Amino acid sequence: MTTITAEAQDAQDAQDEQEQAAAEQVVMEPIVEFNQTETALNDLRNRYRSVVFQVETKTGLAEAKAGHNELRSLRVSLEAKRVELKAPLLERGRAIDAEAKRITGEIVLLEEPIAQVIEKEKIRLLAIQQEEERIERERVATIRGKVNNMRNLPMTIIGKSSSAIAELIESVQSSVVDEETFAEFTSEAKVVRDIVIATLTSGHDAQKAHEVEQARLQAEREAREAALLAQKLEAERIERERQEAIAEERRQMEVERAAHEASVLAQKQEAERIERERQEAIAEERRQMEAERAANEASVLAQKQEAERIERERQEAIAEERRQMEVERAALVEAQKALEPVVVTEEVEVVAEVVAEVVAEVVAEVVAASPVDAVEAEAIELLVAFRAKYSGVVCLSGVIREIDALIA
Repeated sequence: MTTITAEAQDAQDAQDEQEQAAAEQVVMEPIVEFNQTETALNDLRNRYRSVVFQVETKTGLAEAKAGHNELRSLRVSLEAKRVELKAPLLERGRAIDAEAKRITGEIVLLEEPIAQVIEKEKIRLLAIQQEEERIERERVATIRGKVNNMRNLPMTIIGKSSSAIAELIESVQSSVVDEETFAEFTSEAKVVRDIVIATLTSGHDAQKAHEVEQARLQAEREAREAALLAQKLEAERIERERQEAIAEERRQMEVERAAHEASVLAQKQEAERIERERQEAIAEERRQMEAERAANEASVLAQKQEAERIERERQEAIAEERRQMEVERAALVEAQKALEPVVVTEEVEVVAEVVAEVVAEVVAEVVAASPVDAVEAEAIELLVAFRAKYSGVVCLSGVIREIDALIA
């Protein structure tokens, strides 16, 4: 990147001013190419400057349009002439600028190394100057700091004892103030030291008087505090004894309350125990009653089931007897048909004995059954029919008597 020095910039500014002056001079020269146009312009001013066209009429409107067309034509022609006249000048200006730029570039190539050397030296000298100034500032700041520190010493004695202030005064008095340390500020440092010593001495005296006064006040305060402390201790002793008495009374009340609560609690627990045992006894009694009821229900159920079984077996036996009686009745009917007229034989006597046994069993069942159901009534009806049919048979007289006893 090219660096332009201050001298090169000044030369460039002078050249620009010369070119600007030359351009202004060129502008000020008369432009003869427009002389004819300037003459026509004066004529146009005279013709159109103050004219008012009556555009509301056809003639006035036509005149206005003709005047406008004439002026527009002249303006367009003037612009074309301007472009024509300026074209060579623009081309010449571009050529001049290009050549000047080329020459300037060649000059800069020669100028830049020299400018860089000069600028580097300026930077070096500036750095040296700045370093010297920094060292000087630090030296002055250091001396100023020492003077200011000494000047500010009176501010540091606030709250210090008179003995500490006396040590500080001795330290300031023994400090050395010479040109080797303070240089051009030596006189100022001596004045500051004298002022500081005087101020510290005044502060020391005031602090000493203050300490004496404070010691007296402290003694008086300690005496008052001792009296107040004794009064306080006595009051605390009285209050402590009162609180101890109150505490003892409360303790006794707590003991009595605890004993009462324990008694009430014991009574409550005993009542709860009795109630719990009563509830347990009731529960046990209920459990036993439930067990007995369950046992009774189980016994009743077993008896009922046994009675139902016996009744079922009896009904089954009656049904079986009825079936056998049906079979026997059928056999008797067949025998009746076969025996008419009846002939008493040894076989008939055997059958009569069998029938007598069957009738005896049926009679026993009928006597045991109560009340007489439909099956038993039908059995009695069969017996009545049997008696009527065989009452004349001698070998069945025993059976007939059994039937008569049953019917009676």
